[in-house]
Amino acid sequence: MTPAGLCVFCKTGERRPGQASLTLSRDDTVVIVHHIPAEVCDNCGHAYFDGSTVDALEKIHDAAIAAGAKFAVRDYATKVA
Repeated sequence: MTPAGLCVFCKTGERRPGQASLTLSRDDTVVIVHHIPAEVCDNCGHAYFDGSTVDALEKIHDAAIAAGAKFAVRDYATKVA
């Protein structure tokens, strides 16, 4: 079992508060979201998101799909604030 705070992917880095970017793809719509609050591994860069952040990301993506976008770039802070 991996100790809390240790990255489950590289198993050597520690998760630290930070920000990440993520590409979401569904229903022929691709959305890139920047400045997402996350825990980020200081070794491999893998990002971990909490449940409320994931819910907000789904809403951002749903809004882009509803608007008919095929490709969009969003800033998490301006879409969730």
